[in-house]
This record gives sequence, structure tokens and C-alpha cells, in this order.
Amino acid sequence: MQAYFRAASVFLSASEHEGCGIPLLEAMAHDLPVVALARTAVPETMGRGGILVQEWDVPRLAELVHLLTRDEPWKQALLEGQRRNLARFSGAEARRVLAAAVAFLRDGKESEDDENAPSPDLLKQMVRERAQLDPATAALIVKGWLGSAGEQPVSEAA
Repeated sequence: MQAYFRAASVFLSASEHEGCGIPLLEAMAHDLPVVALARTAVPETMGRGGILVQEWDVPRLAELVHLLTRDEPWKQALLEGQRRNLARFSGAEARRVLAAAVAFLRDGKESEDDENAPSPDLLKQMVRERAQLDPATAALIVKGWLGSAGEQPVSEAA
């Protein structure tokens, strides 16, 4: 797969049933402009990076690919947005969001650091997901995440 990414000029995704969109993130990590069909989780994965299309119109897509391969300033601006988007999926960001969610679940308070606070939607999702886990399982998950980062693990009672 790595050879395909290295040889490509643009990454196109026509998936109508994409989960998280790992191939989209892989293409972004290989600094390829990404054009994807806006279905299921794709818009969330793409964030403000790449190009989302509502319809898979092949002649228009061909024109778009042609422009992306010929208009270097536009391509570079698109790639910069994708690089910013990728930061949302880093290990450090995942640990930060998880730690904030655990603190919210434990203390019932949102982070005082608004710039780095997870979105209210994410916190609501975490609350819903935690309700489906027994406390010991939730504690082990949190301990594994935070412990693997070299930080102080959360106690089993958290």
C-alpha cells in the first residue's frame, strides 16, 4: 500500500460505508490531496482538510483532479489544511481528550482550559459510552491509555 501512496498524485475515496476513514488519514499522512464522498463518518474524519463531494460525478472529479495536479498553490493550501486536521488524531491529542473526558466523568466539570477542552458533543458521547461499561473495565481502559503515556495512571476507583 505504501508504494501506491508514494506513486499517487491525489487520493480519491468513493466509499459510501466508511467507518473512521483510516485510508483518508493515511493519504493525508502521505501528503496527498484527498477528495472523498461525503458519506457516513467521512466528513468528521476529513474535518477541515481535503475536499468533500456530495455526488460522485466522474467528469467533475476528473476536472478537480486535473486542477489539483496543476495548481500548486491551491494544492499546497489544501495539504496544509490536511496537516492541521491530522493533528486531531495524534496519540497526544487522544490522551488529552481522554483525560479531559475522564475528569469530566469523575468530577462533573468541563475543563477550565477552553482552548484545549474537548467539545461538548465528545463529552456527551463519552458519557453515553461509559454508561455501557462496568467501572472496572472503564478504569482499565483509562489506566492503559494514561499509563502507556508515562503519566500517572488513573486509580481503579476513578
